[in-house]
Amino acid sequence: METNWTPEKIEALEKACKKHIDTKRYAQEIADKIHSLKELNDQVRRAYEIDLSYAELEIMWKMQSRMELSIIQKVKTFFRKVYEGESSFTENLKGKDYLAHYFAFKDFVEGAIYKIKVA
Repeated sequence: METNWTPEKIEALEKACKKHIDTKRYAQEIADKIHSLKELNDQVRRAYEIDLSYAELEIMWKMQSRMELSIIQKVKTFFRKVYEGESSFTENLKGKDYLAHYFAFKDFVEGAIYKIKVA
């Protein structure tokens, strides 16, 4: 069997592999950040049960909110990296909340290509 491996095809394949490695690494960073947010949510729940002051709870809620916004931005950046610019993912997620971004990301990266477990 003859193959037509030209230097251009080899270079394009190498570029695609590097891009995949980069996006998978970035997806893992997002998954780790989501796991950290889940742990913070658990801490807030426990703190609420032990009756922390409102000021202390407010600080934790603000931390949650900032982490959610950070994850939203990272998910948008991830989809831009994968599709090299705007895509239906970024268009469909405009104006959506954290959970919409979370589930879009989770559904995408837990598939056969990335195989990353999201909390």
